[in-house]
Amino acid sequence: MDLQQLTLQDLRILRSLYRTHSQKETALALGLSSPTLSRRIAEMRELFGDKLFVRYANTMMPTPFMVEHIPAVERLVEGMRDLCEPSWFDPSSHQEVIRIGCIDYDLFSGLSVRTALMVRKAAPGIALEFRYLDLEIESKLANGSLDMVIWYWPLGSPNIHMMTLREPRPAVLVRNEHPLAKLQATLDPDETVPIEALHNYERICATYTEAQASCIFPFEAHQRTAFYVPSYGMGFRLLQHGDFTLSVPLLYDHDMLERLGLTVLRVAERTEPRTQLLLWHERTHASPARQWVRSILAANARQLAADPSTPIDPS
Repeated sequence: MDLQQLTLQDLRILRSLYRTHSQKETALALGLSSPTLSRRIAEMRELFGDKLFVRYANTMMPTPFMVEHIPAVERLVEGMRDLCEPSWFDPSSHQEVIRIGCIDYDLFSGLSVRTALMVRKAAPGIALEFRYLDLEIESKLANGSLDMVIWYWPLGSPNIHMMTLREPRPAVLVRNEHPLAKLQATLDPDETVPIEALHNYERICATYTEAQASCIFPFEAHQRTAFYVPSYGMGFRLLQHGDFTLSVPLLYDHDMLERLGLTVLRVAERTEPRTQLLLWHERTHASPARQWVRSILAANARQLAADPSTPIDPS
């Protein structure tokens, strides 16, 4: 791929098509003629070796390749805008409340704690509110009830921006007295619990949507579900009272799990990573304060991905 053939205008075309699903609206927004827009789309399809967008019911729908790479397109376009229009935002003197929605598992994570401490030190006038997330994500981002959301499934709306924070691998938790925990204690450090051993035990499913409930990990396919619970905190409590398993999207704090009396199983099957996303609405996209908080969340996520045991340091 010869990236020298790609222009900033091309990136704006991709971003506009992704948001509007319309060639007509994109042409009007960017001041292009329909033939020019069609020609550039055709050239980019050849350049990337992908259709990028396909027509469906009078709309232009992004291909999986485009969905995967739109965050990079957004970063490039915004980076050029920041270069040409520098912001004079001063965190130390700014005063505002910024609301971040997340599931309970993220509420007591290193990511939220690190971000809160760093914001408090650098911007004492900015108050972060981490709020328990329910099902109305897009509407709450749109009406201002939430400013951004940490989530694990893309919303697919043209008005929602997203940034990948991490791609962690899920983990399986059991109570310390679980037979599988005792089995693991007899194994060498490089040995794993056979995947078939999990099939003998029921699982707990922490679910927030019906779609999420159907998204099980491969190693759970042969397990019967004992409980569907609305939060991971409730799942942790249930784990302590029976020989169940609970899969979590990523590991944050081994010390916390030890305090809860839980063991992380080393399972034999490599699991596919889940993408941890940061989502926000178009209405807050250009907000300097929210851009700054998003950058801190992203930096902390990268640090945790590189070394989850990194101590919390608000400096």
